[in-house]
Amino acid sequence: MAGDYIAFGDLVLNGTGAVGSTGASYTVERATGLGSLPQPRITISQLAGSPGSVLSEADDDVRLVNLEGEIHAPTHDLLIEELPRFKYNLSTQRGEQWLYWTPDSQAARRIKAVLQNDGAVLLDKDDDCTAVFNLSFLCHSPYWESTTQTTTTTAITGTGQTFDLVNLGDVYTEPVIRITPTSAKGAGGGFPYKRWVALYNRLSDAMTEYPIQITSQDGVSGLNHATLVSSGKSLTGGGDLQ
Repeated sequence: MAGDYIAFGDLVLNGTGAVGSTGASYTVERATGLGSLPQPRITISQLAGSPGSVLSEADDDVRLVNLEGEIHAPTHDLLIEELPRFKYNLSTQRGEQWLYWTPDSQAARRIKAVLQNDGAVLLDKDDDCTAVFNLSFLCHSPYWESTTQTTTTTAITGTGQTFDLVNLGDVYTEPVIRITPTSAKGAGGGFPYKRWVALYNRLSDAMTEYPIQITSQDGVSGLNHATLVSSGKSLTGGGDLQ
């Protein structure tokens, strides 16, 4: 769990940012229910609501997540000061919130969850600057969802330069790659931007190449003026397509 990012609502429980306002640090030592497969299957019973109605049962897939971890503080007093913040962020009265999980070097995931046990915390009898917690979450769906769509911009300044796009979700992703010319054509008169982009998977094995699609707009076939404007510069005529 060392490199995993885990958070519930605004409280980071493991990984980058898992530091409280008092300087206390949070770590998750053990976790169950994380992963890509749904678990477990539970039975939901619907009781008879009126005379003559039939008792029915149905199986439903949910996700149950349990996190066991520790809160470390520089001093005992700072630990005691940190615990109210911890319990406030993990109160069952706060209702449904996002549970975030980003495995080390993998895609970010999130799922709607409800805390079941009000942030149970016990002081460590062997270390008065440490508290241990055990959290149980019920997720309304067995499947992790993608995170918010993001936009990343980079400047390509020379031949051979590469740039990595990171998939921020646990779903199939359709990246949109937009090229915005900001300078004149090269000395030889050719367009200084490559038309093909190679896509690689997480293990850095080449998958395939896809053309960059520039859609037709404003009566200019195969060209979208709006996507090619930057700092007041744009293609001004047919000569710029050479």
